[in-house]
Amino acid sequence: EGGLLMLEEGTGMMPDIQLRFLSALNSHVGEFDVSYRGAAIPVHPDFVCIMTGNPPGKNYRGTDRLNSALLSRFAIVELPFPTLEEMLGYLVAIGSPEELREPLAHLAVQVWQAFDKGQVSNYVSPRELSLYLGALSSKVPDEVAFRSCVLNKFESAQRVAILQTWGMLKPSQENTSA
Repeated sequence: EGGLLMLEEGTGMMPDIQLRFLSALNSHVGEFDVSYRGAAIPVHPDFVCIMTGNPPGKNYRGTDRLNSALLSRFAIVELPFPTLEEMLGYLVAIGSPEELREPLAHLAVQVWQAFDKGQVSNYVSPRELSLYLGALSSKVPDEVAFRSCVLNKFESAQRVAILQTWGMLKPSQENTSA
């Protein structure tokens, strides 16, 4: 009956997997063999695929590796980074502690703006905020959670600046019950 295949972070797909997937897209029959995982996904003639990923450029990792033949099979829809209000809505929707919502939303938007201007090498995604909040709820100490979930992809000097910004934005430890 067809169906929808959602490929998240498709721009990070290994080249051999890209070629297998392209073959499945071209033939619309058989199986999409993901041998390194030991699985085969049957291909229906009426399947539709949505692939998410980062656009080429702007220092995104792995985007230069996407096979041009595969890329040509998709319409590209560029979505803007969430506004402060949208980020706050996201943090509410995932059940983040109320006292952390505004500081995290401001941090993410500020880092995005610096990234967009080329001042930092990366940005803080909503997914990374979710990972950070999940680590906190699992009783991982705040600094360890922040460094491993948010800062790990930034260069050393940028980590220091982001940590300083976070230190100014976040509520004091006495008031945080994450």
